[in-house]
Amino acid sequence: MSDPTVAMPIDEISRLRARVQELEAQLRQEQMQGTQTVGSRTDRVSTSDSQPRTTDDDSNRISRRRVADSLSDAKKSKRDVVDRMVRGGTLASVEFIRAFAETVSSFADTVISRNESRRGDDRTARDMKTRLPEDIATSFADAVDRFIDVPSRAADRYAKTYRESDRTDSGRRRDRDRRD
Repeated sequence: MSDPTVAMPIDEISRLRARVQELEAQLRQEQMQGTQTVGSRTDRVSTSDSQPRTTDDDSNRISRRRVADSLSDAKKSKRDVVDRMVRGGTLASVEFIRAFAETVSSFADTVISRNESRRGDDRTARDMKTRLPEDIATSFADAVDRFIDVPSRAADRYAKTYRESDRTDSGRRRDRDRRD
């Protein structure tokens, strides 16, 4: 195989060398001036291609980056909302179980304490047994009154957890924005 540089005419090589020197001089001059614009074009050498880019290309690239950043922020925001909702819903469910258990426990404690408080020297087991349905009914009515508050306690827990997460997430976003 022959060397391709030998096959090229000498005037073509001279012309290419002159163009390379001209471009290198232009690049040095632009670097010294601190600006890289020549007319309406930007002559920057890219690692991916050596074609000059226009300022329109740069503004399009910046615009695409902003759109991508906005979409990324929207995804993160949506994910944060879903995370807060799931956490709030879970803790609200646990609060509901806890409040329900407290109501049932209170019902049992009230029945026992009402029935035992009727004990005395003149009370027999038969008298305490006779009063037991009344004690159960009264305690059940009290438990129903307490049970009415269970859903509102669960809702309050959800709201508190959701807002708490929002404040934490907002603080992290502010810290991240300050760093950027």
